[in-house]
Parts: sequence; structure tokens; C-alpha cells
Amino acid sequence: DDDDDDDDDDHVTSLLLRPNVVAATPDQVLRDVKTGQDTILLDARGSSFVKGHMPGAKHVPYSSLMATATTKDHVDDDDSSSDGSSNSGGGYFQDTAALQALFQEAGVDPLTPQTIVCTCGSGVSACSLYLALMECGRGQQEGTSAGDTLLYDGSWAEWKQLDNVPKVFPVQTTS
Repeated sequence: DDDDDDDDDDHVTSLLLRPNVVAATPDQVLRDVKTGQDTILLDARGSSFVKGHMPGAKHVPYSSLMATATTKDHVDDDDSSSDGSSNSGGGYFQDTAALQALFQEAGVDPLTPQTIVCTCGSGVSACSLYLALMECGRGQQEGTSAGDTLLYDGSWAEWKQLDNVPKVFPVQTTS
């Protein structure tokens, strides 16, 4: 038992999550897309976003949320994971001010009263968006004007398979 080894304790960020993460259904997202409902879609995918996405989705790649060795002073000297892959961010989010700036750059106020639906390729990376929004104060305090935050767990993998939903694909040019 190594109770005296508390070096990592000062690197822990306390984050109180809502007891229930609410999942968005394809029907709900479709309704919001078709009606122009006051809903913001955030897509956490990386470069695959440009290959196709939901109409109106704003691109905030999950990798942009993560700290790098130069932005986080507590990243270990050995910045490789046990499988040999690079882990230069140490698995930490950027600080709250940087996260807020990333969302603002994408045209999203984390505390907007609008509903925000977090999406990605298959529902996993969307969780990073959800947590980053919580880190920015969304849903953290009762009485704030921030709207609902939903997680579309089917995400693009499900959406692209549906026949009667709008999709945005790059324009194909013929030579």
C-alpha cells in the first residue's frame, strides 16, 4: 500500500456531472435539423468530418480539446503510453479558458440557452465534447440559463445509414 504517494492528487480535476446523461434519438435530431430548431450540433470527429456530416453541424475535433505537452505543465517526462503510442497531452483537457475559446471560435457559447447535441463518428468522441462543455460550466449550477446537453450515441455511423435524413457531403467535381 503506497498511501504516501500522492503526487497525482494535485493533477485531478473535480467535475460534478449530471446524474443522467441524456441521449438524443435520431428522430429528435432529424426534427431539429428539419425544423431549424434552436439546437446546436457539435461534431467531435477529426478529418473525417469533411467527408460527410449532419446539416448545420459545427466542427470541434476532440483532439483540439486535449492539452499538449506544451500547454500542460504536469505531463510526465515519459510521454508514451504502455502500448508505445504517443500520449503527449497526458489525457488532460486544456484549461477552462482555452476550452471556452475553442467553443467560441466554433461559434458556440458553452452557456447558451440553446440545446447542444454532441455527436461524432460512433458516439465515443462525442463524450469528450460533453465533458468539455461541463468543464466550461454548462449544466454545473442550478439557476443558469444554459440549455440541455444531449449525447447522440448513434452519431454519424447511424445517421449516414438512415435513408430519409439530410446529409452534407463534399461536392464532387468532374475532370
